[in-house]
Amino acid sequence: MLTAEAHVPTERASRYLVQLCRHASQLGQHRPRLHVRDDTHAPPAVQHVEWSDTHGTVRLNRGQWTLEATQDTLTLRAEATSETELRRIQDLLAGRLEKIGGRDHLTVTWQRPDAPPGQPGDAEQSSDPSPTEMPQRGQNTTKGQRSLAARWSLVAVVVLFVAIHLGLGGAALAASSWTVWTALGLVAVLVLKIAGLRLLATRRRRPSQR
Repeated sequence: MLTAEAHVPTERASRYLVQLCRHASQLGQHRPRLHVRDDTHAPPAVQHVEWSDTHGTVRLNRGQWTLEATQDTLTLRAEATSETELRRIQDLLAGRLEKIGGRDHLTVTWQRPDAPPGQPGDAEQSSDPSPTEMPQRGQNTTKGQRSLAARWSLVAVVVLFVAIHLGLGGAALAASSWTVWTALGLVAVLVLKIAGLRLLATRRRRPSQR
């Protein structure tokens, strides 16, 4: 049997219990008999009702509901053999109680103690990243950091070479009377070294990009 429960705070729990059971008893006595082949869409039929000031039981053709009244709470329990019938019993019982308890603003909130895992409520966790996704994000971040570090290292090496050659060239020109052709030779050597460093860096990047 599938079950659903609701705990309704009210100081008139016993009074509402009796009213609900009396209403169900009247439905069982005055319910017209409909001769239809398919009664799956018909409301639950009341078969037997019994109650006291603190307990009540209403047996239906496809389930039942029970009531329990304490000093400050009315407990409702619906039972049925299928989800569809359980919803109908819940709607019937909650609708009637909220109608007769409108002055007290009663509301019914059902709970499913027999609900299997994976019911609504677990779906909120699906938005969290899965364990397999988190390492991939970390790996991508690490690769980006390594690539950035390699670029800065290359820039530092180039700057260092330029500074050294400019220093040496300046010292040589100051110490001797080198010609313009000597200065141009130093510049050519510097350009060739920078081109060689770029080519070496390009070859190192290709395996990592694959």
